[in-house]
Amino acid sequence: MKKNHHVTQPIEKQRDDQYGGSLENRIRLVVEIIEAIKTNSNIGVMVQIPGQDLYPKEDMVEVYQLLIKAGVGITYVLCVIWHWWLESS
Repeated sequence: MKKNHHVTQPIEKQRDDQYGGSLENRIRLVVEIIEAIKTNSNIGVMVQIPGQDLYPKEDMVEVYQLLIKAGVGITYVLCVIWHWWLESS
């Protein structure tokens, strides 16, 4: 699921299908994948949120609520500012 973080980004608001527009729709694919995993196995699911995308706090609260409802066991925010690290090296 690492490659699916882009679906939650505001640019996807431009889509007019069930996976675009509202935040709930934009995270729908991730939620569907989590639910499928939880339905068909007993393995744990962890989700990493890319913190460098700087989502508004309200959006992050909603995202976490949807992920927990879907059955995610562990969530965390990873924020790495690569250009700062490269300039400092």
